Amino acid sequence: MMRRFLWGGTTYERKPHLVQWDIVTCPKRQGGLGLRSMRQLNSACLSKLGWRLLDVEESLWTRVLTSKYERGRKGLDIFQAKPGDSSLWKGIVENIHVIQQGIGMAIGDGRSTSFWHHRWATETPLIGLTQQNVPADLQSQRVRDYWDDEEG
Repeated sequence: MMRRFLWGGTTYERKPHLVQWDIVTCPKRQGGLGLRSMRQLNSACLSKLGWRLLDVEESLWTRVLTSKYERGRKGLDIFQAKPGDSSLWKGIVENIHVIQQGIGMAIGDGRSTSFWHHRWATETPLIGLTQQNVPADLQSQRVRDYWDDEEG
């Protein structure tokens, strides 16, 4: 649609594109036309929706989507798509990596923080830092499972 707007034409008639699309979406100060990439804009919007799911628990939006898609999971673990899910949900799941790059965990009591899969101690999950395979039964452990109340 954006190309047709810029260069003219209709669904049935194509007009020549006079500039490469990479240049059209390049900032003006770099010689482009400064138009936003719709793919990047869509990714940003879907990421914002995913963030709202995590941040605004009492909103109607969050309650509706979590009741449909949480499937017994909490936090970042809810973002898993299955066949038959809506295209909106699949889009949020595909773009959740944007949120994961900037999110950290507040451990709290350690019951909802995955020891191996959440970013609570380092910039990357601990599972990605280990040189050895972590047994499957240990991968579901929470930070609380390694907590020693007796230690000060």
